[in-house]
Amino acid sequence: TEPRVYLSDSWVSLRQSCVQHTLHSVRVLMDAVLGRAKPSTAFVTLSSVAVRTTAAGQQLSQEEGWQTFPAVAAEDMIWANASVPLPQQQIRQLISKALVVLGLLFWSGIVAAIQAWTSIDASVFFADYLPTIVLMALLWAVPAIFECLAVKYEGRKTKSEVQRVVLWR
Repeated sequence: TEPRVYLSDSWVSLRQSCVQHTLHSVRVLMDAVLGRAKPSTAFVTLSSVAVRTTAAGQQLSQEEGWQTFPAVAAEDMIWANASVPLPQQQIRQLISKALVVLGLLFWSGIVAAIQAWTSIDASVFFADYLPTIVLMALLWAVPAIFECLAVKYEGRKTKSEVQRVVLWR
């Protein structure tokens, strides 16, 4: 019966390990989604261009995931988002992409509803112009919505990055 007890003990140990790993993964995901993860941005001021060039080529850690690049201009930085953790940013970007695709699917329904609105009642003076004005207002609002999504929800860190994302969406 000893081998059976040994297998049972190892099974319990394996099960506990799996449960602990799963709970840890869930905690990490929740921290990333809710924004409780540690900040992932740092700024370093160097004394000369030669030191900066040398530092840019150095390996900072044995761990994976470190990214180094020259800082952007202070005017380009969105300082409120400087402390947004990278995992949170990545998950929210993925969710935003899904929302944009979902919005694209519903966009044709919105346009079809506006066209149907024009064919229902042609007796009103604005019937010819109002649907066009509504559609133009929607087209005007789309970049503002994408910008708000990039800055407020995703936590993009630079204005140029926000503009690039709005353009590509």
